[in-house]
Amino acid sequence: MKKNYIYSILALFIIAQPVFSQDLGSVKIGVVDVNKLLQESPQFQDMQSAIEEEFAPRGSRY
Repeated sequence: MKKNYIYSILALFIIAQPVFSQDLGSVKIGVVDVNKLLQESPQFQDMQSAIEEEFAPRGSRY
């Protein structure tokens, strides 16, 4: 039982080694606004205009 405990602690340190060896000053965190990204993309604008053209005649009947 004690042997398994020692092996699991050793494995934890081996797996976590890359995390501890990173320079924390170079770590950058970014935030992406997905809604803005989609609305400003040319593909989304083309798709939106195609949908509006397709369903515009149906909306005018009501």
